[in-house]
Amino acid sequence: MKGNTVLSGSEIKVQDRKIKLDERHLYLDCSLTQRQAESSPFLFRDLTELLDSGRLQDGNQENPMTVYLAPGVYWIAEPGDERICTAKPGDKLPYEKKVKCQWLFLEGLSQNPMDVVIAADKGQSHGCIGNYTMFHFEGDGLHLKNLTVGNYCNVDLVYPKDPSQNRKKRTSAVTQAQLGDVEGDCFFAENCRFISRLNLYPFCGAKRSLYDRCHFESTDDALNGNAVYLECDFDFYGGRPLACTQGAGCVFLDCLFRIRGIRAREEADQYFMKGQGTVYLIRCRFVDERDWKEPASKEGRRLSVEWTRYPEASLKCYEYENSFEGVPLCVGTPGKDTVSLKGKDALKAFPIQNLLGGEDGWNPKGQLFPEKEERIPIKLMLDTKEVTLEKGQEAYLEAFEVFFDGTKRKARDVTFRLSGSVAEIRPEGENSCVITGSNNHKTEQRAVLTALTKQGLEAAALIMARPARTQPPAWEQMPWIKYDKGVFRLQYSFRDKEEKDYSLVEWYVRRDGEEILVRESSQGAGDLGYTPVDDDIGGRLLVRVTPKSSSSGYGEPVTAAAQQVITWEQIPKHGHLETDFTAFPKVCQPRLQKGRWINDFYEPVEKGELKEWRKWVTELPSAPWGYGELGNGCKGKGLYPLVQGVKLMYAFRERCSNMRLELVLDPAKTGGQGFGSAGQYLDVCVKLEETLLSGYGLRVMRTARAADAVAAFLVKYEGGIARPISEKVYTSCFITGCHILLEARGEVLTAEMFTEREIPPGKAWERQVRLEEKISPDVRSGFGIFHTGTNGDGGWQNTIMLHRLTVDVTKDG
Repeated sequence: MKGNTVLSGSEIKVQDRKIKLDERHLYLDCSLTQRQAESSPFLFRDLTELLDSGRLQDGNQENPMTVYLAPGVYWIAEPGDERICTAKPGDKLPYEKKVKCQWLFLEGLSQNPMDVVIAADKGQSHGCIGNYTMFHFEGDGLHLKNLTVGNYCNVDLVYPKDPSQNRKKRTSAVTQAQLGDVEGDCFFAENCRFISRLNLYPFCGAKRSLYDRCHFESTDDALNGNAVYLECDFDFYGGRPLACTQGAGCVFLDCLFRIRGIRAREEADQYFMKGQGTVYLIRCRFVDERDWKEPASKEGRRLSVEWTRYPEASLKCYEYENSFEGVPLCVGTPGKDTVSLKGKDALKAFPIQNLLGGEDGWNPKGQLFPEKEERIPIKLMLDTKEVTLEKGQEAYLEAFEVFFDGTKRKARDVTFRLSGSVAEIRPEGENSCVITGSNNHKTEQRAVLTALTKQGLEAAALIMARPARTQPPAWEQMPWIKYDKGVFRLQYSFRDKEEKDYSLVEWYVRRDGEEILVRESSQGAGDLGYTPVDDDIGGRLLVRVTPKSSSSGYGEPVTAAAQQVITWEQIPKHGHLETDFTAFPKVCQPRLQKGRWINDFYEPVEKGELKEWRKWVTELPSAPWGYGELGNGCKGKGLYPLVQGVKLMYAFRERCSNMRLELVLDPAKTGGQGFGSAGQYLDVCVKLEETLLSGYGLRVMRTARAADAVAAFLVKYEGGIARPISEKVYTSCFITGCHILLEARGEVLTAEMFTEREIPPGKAWERQVRLEEKISPDVRSGFGIFHTGTNGDGGWQNTIMLHRLTVDVTKDG
């Protein structure tokens, strides 16, 4: 390559620089002829050949193992290669290349890192099963300089030095396409470029990492969460570049953030994390480079930047002199999750040598730092993030100062303060305190304990103060049931009218000598009615009330029974079943029986593209589904999966000719992709035989084709195996407020899917779905919901939430 000259097999010249080659100094140049490369054991023309040659040997900090890379594009796998990469036994990820070498130095021989490119173009479901990862390095002291490392699965490779080496991205569907990780300590990248989109993963994992003057392009779950970034610039195509942080956190010094891509209207312009952690922003700049459809709407507006969308009470992040297009910018909420370092001694902790020096004095930048200067901690932490206390109970909390390398010591001169008056603080020593519950209210109250040092560090813990434990409430009127206009109503009362009722109310239908749980709630008086359905006919309704108040434990349960069995005349709407899931029985119920819900875990007979089934699941939860609030696209409360692979099924006792089902749900994903990875799906089925799992359904599936849409298509189930019976329609309507309608009437199966919400403009996919196919008429009476998606960060950020299910059946045409 022009500019680099091979003088001999043991020496090269780069401009005015002569470089000696030997066992510790190798040279890689794709412009060499095969004859030149074979003339010396120190010359190579292919990166994979060099890595596999056995020539790499352990270096040390003073004399690292060095590989010089001439300008060029070095592919570690053939571009467009159809070979499927999978994780090897014992590996957590599917790696393309694994390198074991202590103190390895890869140096590009150009000041422009765009001239030296290490490339691959695979990702999840595109040439790989799992999150494709280019490299795994094992060893301390990995050092990258003047390089671009890019995964061009979702990004075009543009190589200005030689446009003939340009290459189009493998797919437009943004998928997990990772660069590499490090098992070791002391990772250093200077003047490098790290290119991908989802899950950039720029050599994460080292105990200490420094990125100096590097460029990053990514969407979400992308950056190293335990690193120092110095004078780096970032193109954020997604709203959450960090999944979370690890160790002492993530430090950005004098960095530039360009906000690009699309953001949801109801969210901030930029978040840093999807989860929790500690981020430090020191003298950083933000610019907004999004393509505004109405440029005037951008003028004069304030940029909204938050640490995370759902900050916990314990979250503390730090900022100092940041700006948006020249105007001072405060990130997060001061006094809550944001700590300003202005005028505080804690700011002195941010020289590179203090951050990264550790106990061995590692100093990759060679900054001057007085040897006798005591290391300065960067973070304050409490030994717990959450404390629950009853009135009169005590809890001991201790504060620790943390250095960036993760070592910690007992904090010094800590001051504690508490919001609210539901607990009391008693200092003990210079770094600890005792919290005593003093809640005089009838219900649980929350407060935040904050620890502060004189240097300006802060930590926090959530205090949940419960009232003093009382006896279960005493009955004034024992439970009894009456029937009124299609609803069985429960009535009871307690003597104490001030305490809030948290009694457990369980509704059963006793039939054929068995009690079937049909409704349960812990809201006490908030759940006093049950609407019977056809399958209850002939059964007797029971209600078991276990008394509890906001300040008591549970008392002895009391059972009330309806006086007569449920009759046909008492059913307000025949052939109809409806639930909003607020009091849906969440207990695992695997038994197959008509007229009762089957609530169970689910594993497909054929997994198809579900290659990493429950990879991260070590133990199944006690129940398949949970009920409550989540976030992102999931609004309000609803029923949601607690693990990958769950199902709900129900079969009417009477056979039916026709069935119509409507399901309203919210995916947590807001981009329209619905699931964490390609191959994951939701099946909604009708005319289902519950034992053999035969019937019909609509499959909503994330595929490798699209990152902002799902494929919807009709399927026929036979023996638990689903086969497509219609075309695939790609749609962007699988977002908040999604409705799925499925009807089997005679010989026709129809499905519709749409959303109540406005779909953002610019989406290339169908905005609603309608499918229709001929089927064989039958009298099967079951329906089912099968979800195979992973749960994602926090146990919910990839999942769905069910809000309402309505099913109507008839016996004739």
